[in-house]
Amino acid sequence: DASAEDDGLPRDCDVACDAQKRFDAGDRAGALRLLKRAADEHPSQSAPLVLAARMLAATLQYDDAELVVRLALERDQIDAEAHFVHGLVLQGLNRADAALDALRRSAYLDPDHVLAHFSLACLLDTLGSPARACAALDRVDELLSMMDDDDRVVDEYECVTAGRLRELSEVRRQLLHREVSV
Repeated sequence: DASAEDDGLPRDCDVACDAQKRFDAGDRAGALRLLKRAADEHPSQSAPLVLAARMLAATLQYDDAELVVRLALERDQIDAEAHFVHGLVLQGLNRADAALDALRRSAYLDPDHVLAHFSLACLLDTLGSPARACAALDRVDELLSMMDDDDRVVDEYECVTAGRLRELSEVRRQLLHREVSV
């Protein structure tokens, strides 16, 4: 479709895939430059910043990741993925209460974001709320029931399959039941 080529919008998959390939090949600076350029050229889009924050978090640069994800949230306050990444970054910064709020926002904004619900369950468990953690796992199980085992969860950047997340959810649930019964 020629109009899709000429609309002036970045080819999100092309930019994101290229940045991810560079990052995976060890060219982290190149990946981040590419995403910064995409973010600068399209200031209304938060996706390049969210991916940059995710990459920074993967290299344990949580302070930088938080700054970048906050910029993404300034661009789009209702970006569920940005809130999800923010929650993960805040966990890395040992700010559990703020992380809990971010993960709740992500799950609220995208009720089908299975990793947001799973991360929320894990954090609730860590914070000593097993009943709420079980409720979040119930939502995870509900969402996973609509997926095949080899389906990728969330997007092409996640390496988790529905089958693997089912296993992790079951293990987490068993641990929760042990804690409740002890």
